[in-house]
Amino acid sequence: FFIDIDTHIFCKPKIQEFWKKYKNCRSRAYAITHGECGLSQVLYQEANSINILYSSEKILKKSLSLLHSKDFDFDLFFHLLSDTHFHIFKKYLFSTPQMSVDRTKLVFINELRKILESSNHTHSFGLQLLTLFSAPFLKRDLYYREIYDLSQLQIALEICQSPLVEKIILEYRKRGSLSNQKPWNMLLIQLGVQ
Repeated sequence: FFIDIDTHIFCKPKIQEFWKKYKNCRSRAYAITHGECGLSQVLYQEANSINILYSSEKILKKSLSLLHSKDFDFDLFFHLLSDTHFHIFKKYLFSTPQMSVDRTKLVFINELRKILESSNHTHSFGLQLLTLFSAPFLKRDLYYREIYDLSQLQIALEICQSPLVEKIILEYRKRGSLSNQKPWNMLLIQLGVQ
């Protein structure tokens, strides 16, 4: 959950009733549909005001300001973009190397807007949320789903000066990626059991 709400909401009867009825289950699908979606529904009904921390608007606004900053590391920023989500933009960028920096920024913002409208921000823009927005998380399945490679993850963790870089990379390696899983392991991971 990447929302900012008043902590008193957790004392409200409907929220407490939700937790009493919720059954803890190891199924990922159940946790998402009954846990995340169910809790979100109750929170939205009970909250007076909600602030979404990593909304598309905030990401676009911050990205624009960073792109216009003179000391911004353009090359590193583009290296950390997900190949899965930004492959069209990267292909376009490399096929037109003579394109001006200003034009590149406009094309990028347009592509970013499309991606944010159609994807999970923590997947498509996960490393940027970590490095540029100081997000206090990094999703566990970014390498498994082959959204980012290990070198991208390591660079991002080093930028954040995480003392746990080696442990996190080791955890990603132990879990592996989707393309190197046996069918049985893939099923267990999809079910949320492993």
